[in-house]
Amino acid sequence: MDYGIHLTSRYRDEVGAGRTVDGGMRTAIGTVGVALVLATVTTAIGFLTNIVNPIPALRDFGVLASVGIVLSFVLMLTFVPALRIVLDRRAQDGDRLPREGLGATRDRLLPELAGRTSVLAERAPVPTLIVALVLGGFGYVGLSNISTEFSFTDFLPEDSPVVLTLATIEEAFGGGFGETTQVLVEDAELTDPEVFNAFGEVAAALGDTPDVLTVSTPDGPVASATSPATVVQQLLLPGPDGTPAAPGFAEAALAAGYDPQTGRIAGDGDVEALYAAAREVAPERTEAVLAFDDGTPVAALIAVDTQAGDDRALELRDAIVEDATTLTDAGASIAITSNAIITAGIVESLSDSQIASLFITLIAATLVLMLTFWIENRRPFLGVLTMLPVALVVLWTFGLMYVSGIPFGPVTATLTGLAVGIGVPYTIHMARRFEEDRLRYATVGEAIRETTRNTGGALAGSAFTTAGGFGILITSTLVPFQQMGQVTAYAIVLSLVGALLVLPSLLVLWEGWHRRRGEPVVEKETVSVA
Repeated sequence: MDYGIHLTSRYRDEVGAGRTVDGGMRTAIGTVGVALVLATVTTAIGFLTNIVNPIPALRDFGVLASVGIVLSFVLMLTFVPALRIVLDRRAQDGDRLPREGLGATRDRLLPELAGRTSVLAERAPVPTLIVALVLGGFGYVGLSNISTEFSFTDFLPEDSPVVLTLATIEEAFGGGFGETTQVLVEDAELTDPEVFNAFGEVAAALGDTPDVLTVSTPDGPVASATSPATVVQQLLLPGPDGTPAAPGFAEAALAAGYDPQTGRIAGDGDVEALYAAAREVAPERTEAVLAFDDGTPVAALIAVDTQAGDDRALELRDAIVEDATTLTDAGASIAITSNAIITAGIVESLSDSQIASLFITLIAATLVLMLTFWIENRRPFLGVLTMLPVALVVLWTFGLMYVSGIPFGPVTATLTGLAVGIGVPYTIHMARRFEEDRLRYATVGEAIRETTRNTGGALAGSAFTTAGGFGILITSTLVPFQQMGQVTAYAIVLSLVGALLVLPSLLVLWEGWHRRRGEPVVEKETVSVA
């Protein structure tokens, strides 16, 4: 939509000024088309930085968004101009082409209002930039303090019975879904008596660990957990009628060297025979905690009942690592996971990646623009000026997220790509139109007024339509997409502010600096004003 608005707006201006349909479209593509190339490249870079994101879905989003942007560019420079030429040629041949109406865009409301914003760049560029930088500082404070959150219930409608039931359970009983933390044990000789006894020692050590649920025993609290050792103990317990729950297993356990009183096996005990007997009498329970390969146990699982939640999941993981040292000392490797740990890991990864993605995006896009402006008119610093408002827009948006209480999450993690994708095209169009207008008009004031009136009006129309499209997300029943709608609307409006207020002030000061040095800002042969 943005690409179409900019191309059509320039085409209407050219045809309204007296050019033929073919000539007007050539000029529009030759001027706006170059800006669209830069916008496409920098926007694609913004989304492709998601490749470094640790979350696969966001990496896929970055790639797909970049492909979509490139395809939009191709369509807007091929199909749309061809269709417009076919339709307008007929009107031109029949002398029905409304040239006066096509050329009247500059006199409409949005261009007129956009043109009036140039007064800040003409009369108070320095104060305007100071205010922008101060607001950017507040935005950085917001970025530094914004919370990172993730919950799978956010992706369910707020009025979903599942969400309402969970809220009731948490409010009335102080709990939610049952939490189990699992410890996978591998790379150990699981038939070694030392490893078998370590399972019981780990359960005892976990009894003093915060957020681990426990059961009382004569020897003190032990973790409420399931492991190969607890399965063996349970198979030796008597049934309701006093008879053994697993007839015949007790004899096999004693023969293997197992002591029911201590829950340990002798140093020369036969753990493999013990597991084989357990598997024979209770295959499902045994295979729930042991994985076998040709009858030999190759991995074990310890399932611990916990209540750390997302907030303390990583601390619990670290505590379990310390409590499981008897297993690791016996040569085992352990991996600890749970839904809460996975969620906390996602949050931590998002927090670590947001700053990196921001800097990668801004630096890459700036280098592309610097190279382009250096090739065109030997003014690479114009690329830096073009990106400065975008950097401020990113900070402003983060600041508004903080003020609005919107956390950083899987959906809002795309903010950097969105802000650059929206902001860079706006500033590119303004910078390139200023290059043209500076050669057309005698003073920088006239040039900046024409730039904000013509290009600024198109930007305003583009911003309002895009904001309206994304704003629909605010009505979603899913919280992340509501937040996405808000954040995107913030980024769009702020990108317009940056392009209409901040960039013109930078361009006026930049022009003045070059004039004081006796240098032209742009060379006539590098910018087409035909």
